[in-house]
Amino acid sequence: MSLRWLRLRCLCLLPAVGCGLAAAQSSSGFSDAAPSVPGRVLVHFAPLRSVSSLNGPILLGGLLVRPLGDQGAWIVRPPAGAREEAYAEQLRRQPGITAAEPDRLHPIQGAPNDPLYPQQWHLARVRAAEAWDRSLGSPRVLVAILDTGIDPDHPELASKVVGGTNLVGGNSSWADDHGHGTAVAGVVAAATNNSLGVASLGAGCGMLAVKVADARGVASTSNLYQGLLWAADRGAKVANLSFRVSESSFVALGMQYFVSKGGVVTVSAGNQGDQSTAPDNPHCLTVSATTSADSVATWSTTGSIVDLAAPGDLILTTQRGGTYGYWSGTSFSAPLVAAAAALAFARNGGLEPSAVVNALRLGAKDLGASGWDPSFGYGRLDAAAALDLLPGGEPDDTTPPSVEFVEPTSGASLRGVVQVAVRASDDRRVRSIRWLLDGVHMGTREGSTLLEAAWDTAQSANGLHSLTAVAEDDAGNRKEETIPVLVQNGDVRPPRVRMTAPLEGEAFGDRLSVRGTAEDESGIAKIEVYVNGSLKGTRTRSSFSMDLFTKSWRAGTYLVFLRAYDRAGNTAESPVRSVQKR
Repeated sequence: MSLRWLRLRCLCLLPAVGCGLAAAQSSSGFSDAAPSVPGRVLVHFAPLRSVSSLNGPILLGGLLVRPLGDQGAWIVRPPAGAREEAYAEQLRRQPGITAAEPDRLHPIQGAPNDPLYPQQWHLARVRAAEAWDRSLGSPRVLVAILDTGIDPDHPELASKVVGGTNLVGGNSSWADDHGHGTAVAGVVAAATNNSLGVASLGAGCGMLAVKVADARGVASTSNLYQGLLWAADRGAKVANLSFRVSESSFVALGMQYFVSKGGVVTVSAGNQGDQSTAPDNPHCLTVSATTSADSVATWSTTGSIVDLAAPGDLILTTQRGGTYGYWSGTSFSAPLVAAAAALAFARNGGLEPSAVVNALRLGAKDLGASGWDPSFGYGRLDAAAALDLLPGGEPDDTTPPSVEFVEPTSGASLRGVVQVAVRASDDRRVRSIRWLLDGVHMGTREGSTLLEAAWDTAQSANGLHSLTAVAEDDAGNRKEETIPVLVQNGDVRPPRVRMTAPLEGEAFGDRLSVRGTAEDESGIAKIEVYVNGSLKGTRTRSSFSMDLFTKSWRAGTYLVFLRAYDRAGNTAESPVRSVQKR
């Protein structure tokens, strides 16, 4: 969205989730019996048969049309009036025929079962289904949505947002109080092939909700800059800014940082219908908007800043409150490019940002003037073509790491300060190890196969406790181990001591009265009184009462405190009080 956010339309003509349409159409996209080409059956004959022997009784009235290669397979036309499936079943019973079936039409496996998918023209235009055959995305590839927030309760988005932040201020909630961010998020990575609502190009990827704009839909330059840094530091691979900020040198600094951390930034060209003459921003892909006719939308900003074009007119996507609607603007063309970049990183996590950017440019469908032009940039997004230009990476890592406690061992009896050591291993790389005490996080070690820590068991109650170790690899796979341990420290808690006199700032003459008490589970052995750090008296009971004769003391300030000892040898001191000798 541009800073003015012009021509953003929300046509709420579609039913909310669960209102009938989704249930009625939940099977669209796939069926138990795939459709077939009319009048065509595929037949495979046993070897050593001459072509002349194939026509005749063996075909039960059907006619050979043409061979499929030279391995005995043919296309056969069924007899007039015969249904393809029934005819193929009869042929399978014939001696000399090894296989027969209708020539079925198999939809590519990228075609999802989301009931509103057929109405999302933009996905077909960028060849989303073909792209999904190459990469479905990965939850470990995060796209940062720098916008007005995301509806955390939308059924298509709740499971896809793995974290977020609020840079607008006031509270820590990144929930969408405007609606724009929820719509953008749906274009990037709404849950797909879940028999519900819409599909998205970045189907399998995760998202970070970075709330940089307020309820009016306005974001400050500083929030956008901070948002880029926040997302980069949390491992986002793609950041989408649906604002007209290509010309901002300060936001470009944030973009440069994001790219330096291995990511790609996508930005809206703007909705002003003007032609920008600003220099191209090398740290982002700036995207203009196209219509279903593959023409640039009349309201789309064009010019020297444009790198790519993508569909942006009447885009069906998610809305606040669990609903769906049509939105228009370069706000919705940029996230399509962001989703395509995310698919590239999911396919090969070792790609440099420049490789992804170049593939998106070179794979784009060249429209308008040949080569780069100010309307379409390098062309309209073709996600499948871009992926074809990139090398495939290693297969997705689905194997979790191993993790074990080296010490303490399961069931160990512990006292005092003990060593905690956890070892982990992985077929690729251990990203982090953390340990928890009774479910409370105690420490983390990053990028190592060994975690070592000291645990003062005296800070825990005597009795059974659970220690948990969690190892995570770079792909986000996790493994944990929990062991029981027994803490047996006896009395390790210090006594509780209280001085009731003198009071803070109290003035005294020739006598200073000191009073106090102490208590402990194992009993009090003694209480001492100290003045200016020197021991002045002792009582071997739990209450303290002593008058110090101070006639010979000089006038001035004196510091007084009590020290108590319990029968287990633990000690504690009362707060120091300052008193005045007259």
